[in-house]
Amino acid sequence: MLNAFLKDRVAILLTLVFIGLNMIILNELVSQVKEGYEGSFQSGLVFLFGVIISLLGAIAVLYNQVINSDRSLAFLFFVFCFIFSDVASLLGYYFGINFFYYIDFVSAALGLAFFLYTVLDVDNKEEEKNQLTQLY
Repeated sequence: MLNAFLKDRVAILLTLVFIGLNMIILNELVSQVKEGYEGSFQSGLVFLFGVIISLLGAIAVLYNQVINSDRSLAFLFFVFCFIFSDVASLLGYYFGINFFYYIDFVSAALGLAFFLYTVLDVDNKEEEKNQLTQLY
């Protein structure tokens, strides 16, 4: 899978741009909500969590780029729904906007539905295995 991905230089470049833009946005978000922190340790944890979900989003995009199936697309939607859910809950908590909690709940429920589709779609799993063996 990695060899097939390394051939696509545009995908590599766009992924690095995606990660870089996410780090800039994450740094801005962390600086805006610093007043709501209960200690200096919390700032580092929020930044670490942001880095992890940014990398998870990039991995989901690359997985969909390489496999390109319904199952990989459902996994991509699952990851983005959970990222959107976490960001909405962060904005709701630190900025005190209660409407974001509704967005958090709906996004988490949709993400769970996409996750269940990804796990239970056994037919496409076999097709993906065949695609990966052909790529190697």
